[in-house]
Amino acid sequence: MSLKALKTTDFTLTGGKYYSPGVQIEKNGAAVQIKTTVAGTVTVERAVNGKDFTAVPDFSVSVNGLAEFNVTNAIKGQWIRVACTVEPVSCNILT
Repeated sequence: MSLKALKTTDFTLTGGKYYSPGVQIEKNGAAVQIKTTVAGTVTVERAVNGKDFTAVPDFSVSVNGLAEFNVTNAIKGQWIRVACTVEPVSCNILT
């Protein structure tokens, strides 16, 4: 198991969303915990090559303070990243 602890400065603002760096899945799933100071929406994107990310269909989580959720049906070796409509304070991804 591996924990990737991200701070605000690790996220990149592009097109009105904050994107985390990609994190490679070490098992068949991941747990994500994200903290914000205002209400927003979090989505997850995935890629097989760590570069060409696409949105996970029908996956969206509202966050206003702290949210935690699981990413299921991921394949070992696949990459995920978090996209947020508001600036996150922190984000932990456990794979």
